[in-house]
Amino acid sequence: VKGRWEDDWDGLGVGVHDVAIASRSLLVPDLRDAILKLDAHARKRVYISTIVGDGPHDREIVQAAGRNFHPGADYIYVVNLLYRMGIRAGVTFTIQQEDKSFADVSEALDSVRWMVEGMTPEEEGMLREFLTGYLVSEGGSWKLPDRRPVRWAVLWWEKEPA
Repeated sequence: VKGRWEDDWDGLGVGVHDVAIASRSLLVPDLRDAILKLDAHARKRVYISTIVGDGPHDREIVQAAGRNFHPGADYIYVVNLLYRMGIRAGVTFTIQQEDKSFADVSEALDSVRWMVEGMTPEEEGMLREFLTGYLVSEGGSWKLPDRRPVRWAVLWWEKEPA
């Protein structure tokens, strides 16, 4: 089923299932409502994954385009919200290590464009200039320097028996 958090899930035919999962999709205007919606569609257990710290965003890249950096609610905010909602969630972490290579600055720019949604031509020019000096040559290709591992928090909870 293809749908958004804002959609009527019952109208989409989502239904209620033993397990409900939301992975990397909880950067929404009303997190509490999204959690309640997901929880209502699970009989036994709910899993969510969310960002730790800056998540997959690169603060330097966003700022190089002249934007303020706001990664969204860190996992600890989600844990505290769940606690206030009466949900005692388990937490574990996964680590994602990316080591992307690029043929040139244009390819690198295309790869990071998602971090600066709706870039103006001026912002794109600033980011291109930044990447020109930021990328490092390695083995005939270009890479972002010092790529940190991206941590994700996986939270889960058991549903109370009805």
